[in-house]
Amino acid sequence: MRQKAFIIAVILMLFLHCHLASAQFGVPTDNDAAMKNIRKLLLSRSERTYNQHLLFVGVVQTLGPIYEGVCKQAVAEYVSFRIENVISGKYQGSEVNTGYINCTGRPLPAPPFTLHGRVIVYCEQMQSHSLKCLTPVEFSDQHFAAVKSWIAAPAEH
Repeated sequence: MRQKAFIIAVILMLFLHCHLASAQFGVPTDNDAAMKNIRKLLLSRSERTYNQHLLFVGVVQTLGPIYEGVCKQAVAEYVSFRIENVISGKYQGSEVNTGYINCTGRPLPAPPFTLHGRVIVYCEQMQSHSLKCLTPVEFSDQHFAAVKSWIAAPAEH
């Protein structure tokens, strides 16, 4: 009986871990949710001095591979972005490689994960020196103007 309870607890903990990981650096289902995430982080950046951010306009260069097994832990699908224009932050290089939690057995949703699609991407350099990126937003003049206005706005307290 104890072993069964332990197994259930482990399964629930793994599920919660995957859920929390995808909630912060996962895949919202639309541009509005992704824009809200970017806005929240940009406007609270003065409180988040421990992680350096990078905000850029880029192009989706590569996608995949897609994990098709049974996920026993969070599994990432890797994406490469070619940087066209750094909007905010500093980065040495012209390409960003990052992973998005994807245990669906299907490709990441397109858009915004459209091969050669133009996107706006917010990333943070973690303590491990790797970049964790939010779900990209499809590039549009409206999205670009909104993001630029958030950078210019004083940080919320």
